[in-house]
Amino acid sequence: MVEGRPALLIVPAKPAPGKPWIWRAEWFGHFPQADLALVARGWHVGYMNAQDLYGSPPAMALFDAYYRRVTADYGLNAKVVMEGFSRGGLYAFNFAAQYPDRIAALTSMRRCSTSTAGPVRIIRSGRSASRTTG
Repeated sequence: MVEGRPALLIVPAKPAPGKPWIWRAEWFGHFPQADLALVARGWHVGYMNAQDLYGSPPAMALFDAYYRRVTADYGLNAKVVMEGFSRGGLYAFNFAAQYPDRIAALTSMRRCSTSTAGPVRIIRSGRSASRTTG
């Protein structure tokens, strides 16, 4: 539990050098093949339940608390790969926009991008460029 929300971290049997990790922003357990392959290669896989907050500022506060907790308690790499699946893209893109120094990479699969999703910033090679989804 982090900030009263369910949270978990899958720890590999033999962590890879530098303790890399990927953070599934939403839909933990759906189509887990990539996450399982990464764990087999020594990656950690994180998840925090912030459902129904849709990447909002309260969700980002929860994500910040989770990030600080797992990097401090488990010594994970300071840069995370954010995995945005479906509406998890709202969380992943907003976290990357708010904390670009914490991002190693950003993946997006079936990202929710409706006109109600609002503006996002796309992170490219350490630089950011504003873009509105729709």
